[in-house]
Amino acid sequence: MPKQIHGIRTLAVLVLPVALLTAGCRDTPSAAELKFEIERQIPGAHLERESHIHLGRVAMSLAKKIVRWANVEDEEGVRMMRHIRKVCVATYRVHSLPAEELDTRRLEQRLAKRGWEAMVKERDGNERTWVFTRAEEDDAISNLYVVALDRSELTVVDLAGRIDRVMADAFADNPDELVELFGP
Repeated sequence: MPKQIHGIRTLAVLVLPVALLTAGCRDTPSAAELKFEIERQIPGAHLERESHIHLGRVAMSLAKKIVRWANVEDEEGVRMMRHIRKVCVATYRVHSLPAEELDTRRLEQRLAKRGWEAMVKERDGNERTWVFTRAEEDDAISNLYVVALDRSELTVVDLAGRIDRVMADAFADNPDELVELFGP
């Protein structure tokens, strides 16, 4: 076998598993990109990465099998988990964040070009929260992107799957929460 073909095959064996594990987070800005954008927009802002968890399709499939094998008693959680195919969660500790206003238009425009819609934009004192969703052609919510920023932490959550079904299961198990949310 020529050395070039052997080298390409070796590269594919090394790169393919990593590509499969990281597939899925490309449609949204990474937590690192978001951190950089905040630091760029607000002079003097400094955030430091604390944690980053990424479970792509392969890792989520393995996690689901482990949960089934372990016979976890949280039936509600197990039922909701079956609808999720990707989870990315990152947290950053805020070392400094001047009180200047953060302009989210660029983030919203970037996400809108990729089919995302801002569902919630909330500011409560020094705490800011944004929730974006993306729907499939049949209007099923397939992705959820949440950004929460306060004086101590930036948290970014990116979920993919049948988010509408996760929400339906959650409300079915806790109908009182639905009444509280929307009223009687």
